[in-house]
Amino acid sequence: MVRKVRYIGYGSDPMHKNWGNYSDPDLLTVGRVYTLEREEIHSYHTEFYLVEFPGERFNSTMFREA
Repeated sequence: MVRKVRYIGYGSDPMHKNWGNYSDPDLLTVGRVYTLEREEIHSYHTEFYLVEFPGERFNSTMFREA
């Protein structure tokens, strides 16, 4: 099953943007829907990998199901 997620942004705190050495969320467009390639669930965080950005990993807290 193909899962779609909507990028909601990282909020007003610049620390949230850079937390965890994820890929730069400024590559993404707020409100745009992306295709989830896979997710890696860890004990304290989840990483999203998007079809549109191969090899990049993003913080799952910046997305909602579309």
